[in-house]
Amino acid sequence: MSSSTGVSINYAHPIRPEDELVNGQRPLCYCGIPSKLRTSAKSNSIGRRFFNCRYYKGENQCGFFQWVDLARSLPVCCQRTLELADQRNERMKAERARIEAAKLQSMKRKYNIALITSLVLLLALLCTVKFEKLNDNVNHLMLPK
Repeated sequence: MSSSTGVSINYAHPIRPEDELVNGQRPLCYCGIPSKLRTSAKSNSIGRRFFNCRYYKGENQCGFFQWVDLARSLPVCCQRTLELADQRNERMKAERARIEAAKLQSMKRKYNIALITSLVLLLALLCTVKFEKLNDNVNHLMLPK
């Protein structure tokens, strides 16, 4: 669409502050429109920037995906910050895995205790039934006819 000043405005794809360009470039996705700059929230790439199709959650998405190459565009201090963040993320993943393993081990222990308790109770019940049956047979033999 054009305004009265002759400036073209695209209302379908407004540029917002989170769409800032990296190194002044925004690649076109396979749909032919400017891709969207996003930040990863996944644990293995948290904070890493990438471009993808604007419609990535919709049916019309084209599947375009491209990581922003930060190693070439950042000063050394920022690269070190990213390395430290990656190390922290790795430590957090390892800690989560350790916690999950401890939870699993605890659940296994509880399951084994419950299983053993059930078996002991079943054995006690069977012994009681057998003892009652034996007692009935003995009483039957001892009763006068």
